[in-house]
Amino acid sequence: MKQQKRTERRAIYWYQWLPWILLAVALLATYWAWRNERALEHSEKSNVFIQQFDQTANQLMNQLTLFEQSLYSIRKLFDSSEFVSQDEFNSFGAELIHSKFSSGLYQIGFAKYINLQYPETYNTLDSRLIPLLDDLKTQPQRVYAPIIYLIKHETSALQYPLADAFLNARHKADMQSAALFDETLISNRIKTSSADASECDCFSMLLPVYQYVGKQTKIVDGELNASVDGWVFLNFNLDVVFNNTLGITNNPSIRYALYDGSQAPFRLLYQNESDSSELSIFSMEKQIALHGKKWILRAESLPLFEQTLNYKHSTIIGLLGLLASFALTAGLYLVISRLRTLDSLKRINKRLRFSDERWRFAVEGAGDGVWDWDVENKKLSYSKNWKRMFGYAEDCLDEEIEEWRKLVHPDDRGTVLEAYKRVFRGGVEQPFECRIKCKNGAWKWVLSRCMVVSKNSKGQPLRIVGTHADLSQLKESEEMVWQHINFDALTDLPNRRMLHSRLEQAIEKAKWKGTKVALICLDLDDFSAVNDTFGPEQGDQLLQQVAKKLVSSVYRYEDVARNSGDEFAILIPDIDGSELSHLDDVAQKLLSVMSEPFLLGDSQVFISCSIGIAVFPDDANSLNDLVRNTDQAMYASISKGGNCITYFTSEMQEKVTKRMQLTNDLRLALSKSELFVEYQPIVELKTGHIYKAEALLRWCHPEKGLISPAEFIPIAESTKLINEIGGWVLKEAIKQSVIWRQHINEQFQISVNKSPVQFYDRQLGQADWIQMLADDPQLKHAIVIEITEGLLLDATGEVKARLEAFKQNGIQVALDDFGTGYSSLAYLQKFDIDYLKIDKSFVANLETTLDNRVLCRTIIDMAHNLGMLVIAEGIENKVQQDILLQAGCDYGQGYYFSKSLSPLAFEAYVNTNNN
Repeated sequence: MKQQKRTERRAIYWYQWLPWILLAVALLATYWAWRNERALEHSEKSNVFIQQFDQTANQLMNQLTLFEQSLYSIRKLFDSSEFVSQDEFNSFGAELIHSKFSSGLYQIGFAKYINLQYPETYNTLDSRLIPLLDDLKTQPQRVYAPIIYLIKHETSALQYPLADAFLNARHKADMQSAALFDETLISNRIKTSSADASECDCFSMLLPVYQYVGKQTKIVDGELNASVDGWVFLNFNLDVVFNNTLGITNNPSIRYALYDGSQAPFRLLYQNESDSSELSIFSMEKQIALHGKKWILRAESLPLFEQTLNYKHSTIIGLLGLLASFALTAGLYLVISRLRTLDSLKRINKRLRFSDERWRFAVEGAGDGVWDWDVENKKLSYSKNWKRMFGYAEDCLDEEIEEWRKLVHPDDRGTVLEAYKRVFRGGVEQPFECRIKCKNGAWKWVLSRCMVVSKNSKGQPLRIVGTHADLSQLKESEEMVWQHINFDALTDLPNRRMLHSRLEQAIEKAKWKGTKVALICLDLDDFSAVNDTFGPEQGDQLLQQVAKKLVSSVYRYEDVARNSGDEFAILIPDIDGSELSHLDDVAQKLLSVMSEPFLLGDSQVFISCSIGIAVFPDDANSLNDLVRNTDQAMYASISKGGNCITYFTSEMQEKVTKRMQLTNDLRLALSKSELFVEYQPIVELKTGHIYKAEALLRWCHPEKGLISPAEFIPIAESTKLINEIGGWVLKEAIKQSVIWRQHINEQFQISVNKSPVQFYDRQLGQADWIQMLADDPQLKHAIVIEITEGLLLDATGEVKARLEAFKQNGIQVALDDFGTGYSSLAYLQKFDIDYLKIDKSFVANLETTLDNRVLCRTIIDMAHNLGMLVIAEGIENKVQQDILLQAGCDYGQGYYFSKSLSPLAFEAYVNTNNN
């Protein structure tokens, strides 16, 4: 028994190490899986890097091969004729240098070999070159290579005299080597022969031309014999070849560099990115040996490329592996500690089997559809991907070429036919777009590329291979973008941009035909009330219904546009002067249509509109002027109360110009000290004492003199200048109240008007006003804020919260111009108001009108019952003062006491009156 217990204890002791062994194994397995996954991710990115590098290297080789083919085509021109004139050379070379394969190609030329010992080398020279030959004979050397034909990319030909290509010893050696071995050779970097300093350094690709085909070229006494007729060459800029042809200008992902590997140290020929001190994760280089040159192309990955190296899967595997390792270890520890059964241990061990294959996925890119045309047999075969792209089964397509033509859209057959004709003539065709018929009858846009891969002995194509890339999604995206840019998403009407485009076309047509163009702008009256009442969704529905009614009221759908918000525009183009009266009929019809009820859900809504009309060229000479003048006419209708029509007049422009000038002057008035504050006394009616005043803003314009507040205050409010000006008035009132509390009365108060614009402004709100007064405790109750009745109608509770903030900080509130707005007893009970100011319209004619007396007494009694003091405005005589005093009015102000005064005049007046 003891031996058995000892054996069990040893077994338990052994199993106590299993969780830690398990943890070590799990961590090792996690590390292995993490390392393998990370290596796989790195390998996938490396493959992408290698693929891009190989593609760039192949493109470079292909471009140089195209240059070589161009040289051979020029040499064939010389081989096919005993004498090639300059015009023939220019015509043939201009077509090459301006072809789609000439990117980076700057010059094509022909250097004539002249050996004074062999007259046949210069007998065929152009007569214009004879003087040059005479000059050459005076030189000590015997052989020359004057460039007699030269075509530049910018111009057609170079004028005489011409340069001698043999003047450069290295270039001469390259030319002799090319002639000796009858091969294409790329020279070292040279400076172009043009004197234009703006041209770049270039490389020259040389190919000899012989007088007699098949004759061997020999060097006699270090010079070529007379069988060499000259060299055709082309100069190309390696930077442009890389940047334009290969499309890697400032490639932010991969840095490409090309070195001259003919001798050490390697010399840098091209680099698309500046050097960086950071080590690249991926790098690769390849040796390019072509036409006597050994170049080394090197690529290094840049941070932008390396950022796409995604270690997401390996990170997830590592984290989950760690979590699984510790979780399983903890579970096994509990199993061992509680002596779980062997079955439980087996279930837990099964959880250890974790494969990283579930975290791997493969991405298969969809390739283009490939077709192969057997020209001789008139057969056309398609790849599986091509058939899949257009929905055809493997064996459902006829391979006859006539069947293929039926698959091309009728409108595109002419384009396709012309493209294939060019392929038959030139071998390679620029990609073009066409539509191919799918199995289901739909047409799909594709990008077609093709080239001749096989020719017969006569140079006629035997086999053409091409691809079709699906452009359907691209076309749909382009259509959606065009629709989004030019049409309103809510109403499907043309937007402002499309309206202006059509308006510009209509104006140009009117100028040509001598007709007129009318523009009608329409704004919905009280649309914001509909939005506030029914919500934005119903407001959008209303706009859609309005759009449909407007379209049904005009001749053409495209003549109606939605400018913005609840503003629409109607374009009436190409009208004669006799038809201008028709505009009023159209406008009246629009008013009538808009007055009809609109159905929003179960509710009927009635709205109206404000219409403005302007005519080109009667009211404007340009598109912008026509739009601006139409807006002015529409705003004039809005200012009249809406539901009316206004035609633009020159007086409107004058009024707008005057207002704009006044607005500009007002912006500078404060900085130029043109604004000042006057104070009108507020008299205590019982005693006649003055310890209150109202601060009134005045503006003395340097040219126009005093400007009425009724004229400039609305401008200040509409431009938000009232925020800055109102803050300045408050500061002036605070400074003045401090003085008058010391000189007149320690309880002196100044009332300051606060515009609703200031009241709702978030940037300069009541917190700034409160802070100004809180800085000096002596200013408590020194300022009274006057507000209008319209603020009390705010249903959001924001006004009440702000007024309470004023009260908590010792700022009293007065309700100005009471009786002219929309206040009610309920609003007065809701808000804590200190003073009620009776508007001067109720004070006027108190001595003659009984109704005004009764109304004023009622207002005074109501205010007193609500705990407010009453100030009567506009008192102009003693009778009015006595009536108000008898009615219990507390304070009064008006011209009977005094007009507004400067601070010095006010203080003198108060001292005289109070004493």
